[in-house]
Amino acid sequence: MDLQTVSYITFSYPGENVIFDGTMLLTGSWTKYKDNIYMTTLEQDIWQLFVDGEMQVNARWPNAFWHDFSVFDYERWGVSDANSTYDADTATSVMKDNGTQDLAKSGLNTTDAIAILNIGSWLTWAGRVSCTRQRQLQVQSLHLSTEKCQLPR
Repeated sequence: MDLQTVSYITFSYPGENVIFDGTMLLTGSWTKYKDNIYMTTLEQDIWQLFVDGEMQVNARWPNAFWHDFSVFDYERWGVSDANSTYDADTATSVMKDNGTQDLAKSGLNTTDAIAILNIGSWLTWAGRVSCTRQRQLQVQSLHLSTEKCQLPR
């Protein structure tokens, strides 16, 4: 079939539902990191992960899930305070936790993590956390090389 000359394709079979599945099976061994956290090494990048048919949430703080819709619960989001800044010249943000979820008490070292930030009510921005100090994250645009940490000690 030459797909360049086809305007549409219909797949059906009497009494059956057609399912398109673009997923691939991840093989290899998974090891327990701690608590309910497991890890493995992958040969390729992935952007979604399903376990037993349920889509998983990327590692995040604070925890939230798809199965109970808590990813949409604003009270389960970390929130920055009004003193957070963005420098357009260096594409670097300093996000200051407002304390609602208390990042400092979480004990997490988020340096080199990818921060996915919901800015305002509609804009999502991803950046690499170049350093963490107390209740502050320095976040840079993903396309930049490592920037020296500018947060005070």
